[in-house]
Amino acid sequence: MSGLLEGHIAAVTGGGSGIGQGICQAYGREGARIIVLDANLDGANETVSLITAAGGKASAMRLDVTDREACKTAAAEIAKAATSRSL
Repeated sequence: MSGLLEGHIAAVTGGGSGIGQGICQAYGREGARIIVLDANLDGANETVSLITAAGGKASAMRLDVTDREACKTAAAEIAKAATSRSL
């Protein structure tokens, strides 16, 4: 890891597969703490496993981005965790 994103948090929607998974892994290699958001929690957990196996820090959260209230709730939870440094 080069540390370009050290100390930053990246919340990536669609992070459970494809391009989103690749973005999560790349941000993780740069030192960001990744929150993998995906409607498919199994896919999100797989991405977390890939990131942590490479030495990064990540957690998964199920999120259906078509649900406006769920998006607001997820954003609030991430912000609260970030300010309390529990991420």
